[in-house]
Amino acid sequence: EISRPGASLTVFADGIPRRFILSGRDGRNASTPSRIGTSSHFGRRRAGRQAPIHGRSGGDGQDGGNLTVYYDNLEDLQHIYVESAGGRGGRGSAGRDGWSCRPRQDLESPELPNIQPPEFEPPDIPDSIPIDPSTLPDSIDPSALPDSIELKQQSKQGLKQQPSWVQVGQFSNTDLDCRRLPARAGSPGRNGRPGRLQIVNRDERLPLETPQARGRLATLFSQSHDLSRHVWRERTGAANLLATDSVIADTYLEFIERLEATAQIIWEVDHSVSDFAAAAASLTLQDDGQVYLDLGEDFWALTDTRPQDNLTEVAVTTLIPAEEVTTLALGRVGTQVEGTTLAVIDQAGHAADLDTTFEIRYQVTTRDNLRQTRVNWQTQYDGAVPPEAVTRDYNRFIVDLDALPIEPQYLQPGTPVNIEITATRTLGTQSTTQSLHWQQQLR
Repeated sequence: EISRPGASLTVFADGIPRRFILSGRDGRNASTPSRIGTSSHFGRRRAGRQAPIHGRSGGDGQDGGNLTVYYDNLEDLQHIYVESAGGRGGRGSAGRDGWSCRPRQDLESPELPNIQPPEFEPPDIPDSIPIDPSTLPDSIDPSALPDSIELKQQSKQGLKQQPSWVQVGQFSNTDLDCRRLPARAGSPGRNGRPGRLQIVNRDERLPLETPQARGRLATLFSQSHDLSRHVWRERTGAANLLATDSVIADTYLEFIERLEATAQIIWEVDHSVSDFAAAAASLTLQDDGQVYLDLGEDFWALTDTRPQDNLTEVAVTTLIPAEEVTTLALGRVGTQVEGTTLAVIDQAGHAADLDTTFEIRYQVTTRDNLRQTRVNWQTQYDGAVPPEAVTRDYNRFIVDLDALPIEPQYLQPGTPVNIEITATRTLGTQSTTQSLHWQQQLR
């Protein structure tokens, strides 16, 4: 038995019973957040606010490990037991509720007495007056004391009666209007996915595959590239191939074949390849054996794959910067010698390279309403323009409006019209749209 949680293994089936424990580990349970220095008891809160602390999410469970089995006899897989379940997600924690307290509105704020200390300057009297003991009588009559000593005692007594501080802003618990601010509990972690089985009917390991070559166009163009890819077929019923009670994903992959190709880029574009040398490019060997050249989102390319004896040529026949695809502009709209037409001009000059189709919404209104804020437009046509209604004159498309099902009175000069035209431009598998708008009187 081999136990490696979450690990992927490659083995050979030879009829000897084996057990593989590859299940993923469970995610950790989240700990409850703490609130340092603050009591959670309502009775000890003061006026104010404290935001809730939301619970933490549990940890994700680990995915089960994948198992790749090489075999000569498919029945030998029945001797292999696999346990590759995904780990369970950890539990989320509870949060800490917050609170918001304020003095009750129906209670009057306590009015504190306005106490001012007396304006009194004690006289400069020494703490003690020298007295001859022999002159003191047996008993001292307070009325016989000097006036200065009596004033000092009165001043000290008056100062002791004056309060030294006043407590302000204190409220009892019953004076507060408090409400709880609930915290959200943390979400549980994601359960791990079970491992997946791959089977290969070979007696030796597959060599490494190199399905793609990437780099700058200038680098890829300067040399040939050896590409390889393993082709797999997805099937179901993985547990039926293995020992009883095996735990693994139901879908599995079966090796079909290994494809190999040597590819070379051939340049057949009017512009020099040096003009696009810095463009990022990649050559990819696909499952159908075709080699595909990708120049990213910045360029539209049309290629032609030409298999030779030991070399696959990828010829670049068309290359257009993506920003130049949507450079259409409206030309003249109105009555010409050939009828009522609408012209669309390709300002970048790619009309011959791109497949372009049009859709039109044609609306009219009365002449008096054209300058009003809200115009009552009436749609006369809304749909695709038939290919036979469009002609191309170099980089200018001419749309014959007379060929559309629009009544002739709405195509006369002076008719206020609102035209929305949408062009769809396509090169190979790449496509985009551009909308144009024209609102005037036909001339």
